[in-house]
Amino acid sequence: MAQQHTISKLRPQVSDDYKDKINFVGRKEYDLIKGKKNDIIFIVVGLEHHDAIFSFQCFVMLIDGGCFLKNPDERGEKIITYGIPINKIEDLILYSKVLKIHKENYFHLGHGENYEVYSFNNANTLGFRVGAEEKKVKEIFQINLKANISNRDAKALMIIMLHLLGELSTSSNFSDIDIWGTFPSSNPDNQDTSVTFIKEAIRLIDGSKVNKEPLIRHTKRQKKQTSGKLYKYENKINDDFQTLRANPVIKDKIKGAVICIIDDYITTGYSAEAAKHILLEAGAKKVIFISVGKFGREYFSTEYNIEGDVYGDYAANFVSESDFNGRGYTDNDTEFLEFIGKIE
Repeated sequence: MAQQHTISKLRPQVSDDYKDKINFVGRKEYDLIKGKKNDIIFIVVGLEHHDAIFSFQCFVMLIDGGCFLKNPDERGEKIITYGIPINKIEDLILYSKVLKIHKENYFHLGHGENYEVYSFNNANTLGFRVGAEEKKVKEIFQINLKANISNRDAKALMIIMLHLLGELSTSSNFSDIDIWGTFPSSNPDNQDTSVTFIKEAIRLIDGSKVNKEPLIRHTKRQKKQTSGKLYKYENKINDDFQTLRANPVIKDKIKGAVICIIDDYITTGYSAEAAKHILLEAGAKKVIFISVGKFGREYFSTEYNIEGDVYGDYAANFVSESDFNGRGYTDNDTEFLEFIGKIE
């Protein structure tokens, strides 16, 4: 779906193999999207600001069509910021496949009616069952999710985003989300993370108007990757409780809302549990925590008594925990990983 002058440039580039699978329509065909079927993928190829707005209103993927302009600087700001860049028509086909190929989440655990946690991929790279190609893909994901803005690979990051978007846009589990957020970095000054970029693109496509983070970190904490395993088990969520609070700026919007928090990885589950306790205590109706990947086979479900105001000063007292070791997992989505491994 694009403006007519863009379609005239796209159509001749479609190879014979895909001519019966790709159809170009103008933006006036809005009724097609409203009646879309599961076997049809709608994509907006945009150049101008109103193309981006149109894609957000329709809740469909936005492609940056700058490669079809003699002067790419003429693109609208929202196209540059949130559009997925392509260099050729094959990229368009590739991204469409990424949206559809993911079949099953690696990890899912529900806890009552007000909390669920999902990890879309097995992030483990050790073990005899992990092949070289699978390991390479997982390491590319990890590098780009942890990288700063100057070191990210745009195509890898877009594939990760589409991977999440494909699940989020087709599963009824995520159809009622009111607020999208991220689990804050250990450093409050680090706002421009890969996960934040992915979340913001998904938020706009989903149509949520709440652009503030539901969780804020007010004080820097030790990175979990640098703390020892024994420290994690003994400390549990204490460091997060001491440095996190619910965002008072959107207090009225958090109350009664379904909130989805996105993070890069889950290991023990303590970050997800921190988000659960703080946001439910803040008045959220339900918390959904999703991550791109899951390390290990542990997940600790915790119980805490919280005293005070989670929008300001509070204390959390540990009650108990249960280790859901090995529960909630499925076989790895090898078809998706093998497909990604073939991308140059």
